[in-house]
Amino acid sequence: MKSDIVLRIEKALKEYTPSKIDGVRIATARGILTAYEIAVKNGLSEAGKVDCIKVCESFMLPPITYGVTNPEEHYITCEKKNYRGDVIKTFKAFDLPTKLITICFEIKSTVSDFKSPNGHNLVGDINYYVMPSDTFKQLEKLGLLDEVPPHIGFITAHEGRYSKLRLITKKAATKVTPAVDKYMLAWSAVKGRYINSSVSNKKVNSAAIVECKGFKVRERQI
Repeated sequence: MKSDIVLRIEKALKEYTPSKIDGVRIATARGILTAYEIAVKNGLSEAGKVDCIKVCESFMLPPITYGVTNPEEHYITCEKKNYRGDVIKTFKAFDLPTKLITICFEIKSTVSDFKSPNGHNLVGDINYYVMPSDTFKQLEKLGLLDEVPPHIGFITAHEGRYSKLRLITKKAATKVTPAVDKYMLAWSAVKGRYINSSVSNKKVNSAAIVECKGFKVRERQI
C-alpha cells in the first residue's frame, strides 16, 4: 500500500508541466498524458514498472529570436489584425512540427527505498528521481547521489500552500536515448491511463470518456 507522501507526490507530478528540460521545448499546449505504474516493456510486468510517466511532444525547431531574416522559411505563420486594424503575422504553435518525448519519474520516499534494488526503471528520454526534501538531504549526506548516472535528475517535494506539495528541480536531467522503444512505452502508458482504468468488471459493451490535460479522448472497449 502506498504511503501518504507517495500519493501526494503522485498528485503533484500530475500538475508538473515544465516548458523546457535540457533545452528540449515541451509543447505543453498540445496535451500531456500522465500515467502511473506503467510496465517498462509493454504487457510484460516482470520487466518492471515506472512509477510515473509523462508522454508529450517537443518542438523540433529552435525558438524564434531577433535577427532571423526569413522566419517564414522555418515556421508556419498566420495573419491577424491588432487593435488598430493593422495586419500582422504571428506564429501558430499548433502547426509547428513536433516529436514524441517520454519523461520517467521514480518516487523514492525514504533512504531505504532508494537503496532497494527495485524501482529504478528510468528508461525514458528524460528521467528523474522524485523524493521528499529530507530524503534528498540524507542521501546527499551519505554520498549515495554520486552513484546515480549523471543524466538522471532529481526533483524534491516541499510543503507548499494549502497543503499542496511544491516540486523543485535540484538537479536537471539531460536528454538521452531511451533504453526501450519509446513508442511502445508510450502505448503502454496510454493503455495504463485509459484502457485499463476504464474497464470495470470486464464489461466490454460500454464506452468511456477520459480526459487528459489539454485534450479529451473517447475510447471504445472491444
